[in-house]
Amino acid sequence: MGINLTAIAGIIAKLAIDPVKRGLERNYRIIKIFEEIEINVLKPDFESVYAYTLVSYGVDKDPTELVKLFALKDVAAAFKAEFYMKEEGALRRTLDHNLTTNPDVRELKNHQFSIDDEINLFYAEFEKTTTSTAAPIQVLLAQTTIEEFHDEVKKISEKLAKEELKKEWEDSIRLDYKDFDLIDEDFWERVRIDSDIDHLYMYYTRTDSSPTKLLDVVANDFYISNENIDSELDRILIDTVQNCTTLIKILSKGGEGKSSYLYHLAKKHHRFYNVVLFRDLNKQILIQVESLLGDKPSLPLMFLMDNPSIYGEDLVQSGNNIIKRFRKNGIVVVLTEREFRYDKIDNIDTFEGTFNYRNEITYKANSLREPVFDKLFTFFQKEFKLTDDVREGAKRVYFKDERRSLSERTFAVIKHLRKEKQIEFAFDWEDWEKFAAANKPELEDLFLIIATFYQFGFNLDIDFCAKFLERIDAPGLIKTLGVSHNLPIYRESHRLTLRHETIAEWYFDPEEKIQRETVQDQSTSLKIF
Repeated sequence: MGINLTAIAGIIAKLAIDPVKRGLERNYRIIKIFEEIEINVLKPDFESVYAYTLVSYGVDKDPTELVKLFALKDVAAAFKAEFYMKEEGALRRTLDHNLTTNPDVRELKNHQFSIDDEINLFYAEFEKTTTSTAAPIQVLLAQTTIEEFHDEVKKISEKLAKEELKKEWEDSIRLDYKDFDLIDEDFWERVRIDSDIDHLYMYYTRTDSSPTKLLDVVANDFYISNENIDSELDRILIDTVQNCTTLIKILSKGGEGKSSYLYHLAKKHHRFYNVVLFRDLNKQILIQVESLLGDKPSLPLMFLMDNPSIYGEDLVQSGNNIIKRFRKNGIVVVLTEREFRYDKIDNIDTFEGTFNYRNEITYKANSLREPVFDKLFTFFQKEFKLTDDVREGAKRVYFKDERRSLSERTFAVIKHLRKEKQIEFAFDWEDWEKFAAANKPELEDLFLIIATFYQFGFNLDIDFCAKFLERIDAPGLIKTLGVSHNLPIYRESHRLTLRHETIAEWYFDPEEKIQRETVQDQSTSLKIF
């Protein structure tokens, strides 16, 4: 056969993944295929008509492997024998043989399609071509000039170029952020494989509570479990009546480790419950969860939600939905939140009222103070060769005030060691200033903007932040933040946040000279609020 049908199939496959060519109207795409194989005129013979039929049939085909099937030489020969010589069944027999034995089309076994339907579609395209009054490619070229064709290509290319950055931004959010995770042993194994082992220490030295860091710490047993709270929660779970609905709210002041504890629960209980860790909540998400749980073992459910106040009305509105969809096998919902924020959630009583049993645990980390200090100081001692006398001084600072949370104690120790010039330590806002200066000076104010709101528990939308920055938009902001996974500002979906709320409070600590200088130098930035 003079025309290379396999080459046509290959071009169609490439066209299917090319964003410019895929955006062309159908006729333009057909012209593009023939232009690439350098055929401008098709003769009205079987080879030419079959080639055009292959293009017309395959230009929108999914999967494209079907085009490869009909491009096989013996398939084309069988079609000719059946169409012209009336050898009934020749095409079907040849197709079946190739589907069974030909490795070039083996991939089709993974797709669902009806071979009879595909035969009928190919026949229809062939008959339509043979009844045309002129060669098909000439008809198309008569309708469309080459100049118009290339203008169309240019127009689509320019449109895609304008949307490319936004698409990268949206795709990166979809890839890096998920609304929920189904927690099982495979999940924890993936986390362990992907863990940033070299930076686990930042969980203690920087109170890094970003979701990724919490997963890494728990997966690699770097987390110090709160056995007192474990015992209290275990008693509640033991007393939970089978097939009932139970709410457990774990409340505390900030900086005590309740978010870390929630991730610890996800690891501890994943063999006994179908555990779902939520990062967002609405009806559509619950539908997705219900669908995915259909393939899981028939176990009770455990839904985990950290800082549920950020869900707003969706939390309350989801109460009945959770009970309706998931009560069959019994469900335990565990929430962790700051006490003052939980009490201010509108209509929270309505949400709680949907559960058969309701329990409250006050999260206290008194028993963790000593082991957390040991973890913290062991890192500093290893890094800076500190003496035992320095350790004792730091320990006195750490345990000085009973009212301090774990994160506040960490801050006090770091300030003390820096003041005594025992360690070299850059706070997050100092790291951010260096990063912004080296990469995007326009982002220098971003830490101040986020911290101003985050100290009160408010996460800011990316678009909202971008409005207060000069010469940078939301997609550009996301692209810059993607330079490193260890930046002091990170994103959750469309929100920007710091590693921990306490860091925002550290930033505004009156004793921090850098804070006072930053606020003074950038006071005009605050006026825009």
